[in-house]
Amino acid sequence: MSIKAPLMTLRLCWLIAIIMGIALWTGHLFHLAPLHMAMGSIAVLALWVIAFQAKRRGVTGGLIWVAIVWGLVELVFGGAQVQILTGSMHWLTQVVHLLLGIGVIGLGEALAGRAKRLSVN
Repeated sequence: MSIKAPLMTLRLCWLIAIIMGIALWTGHLFHLAPLHMAMGSIAVLALWVIAFQAKRRGVTGGLIWVAIVWGLVELVFGGAQVQILTGSMHWLTQVVHLLLGIGVIGLGEALAGRAKRLSVN
């Protein structure tokens, strides 16, 4: 299996989730929150596929486990964020969620890059 397809899926879903997240953050498109959550979930699943493929291609070290745990944390935190620090401090929850999401794309790109380098050698 190619690592390109899950990487492109991750990139597309992440981009859509970020755009929708910004819209939600600014008070727009609340009716599309389930789509935002679906895009984020698919992005995390793509990250996990990339991690699996990277492992199969010989990537070693803790980065694979970091990606697996990071994705799980993002899913749990994202699903529960409306209940965390409600009120005037909720923006802190949103920032943490955004940073976790940025981490998802960063981990996916890093793992895919390592896997590609290993398969060239």
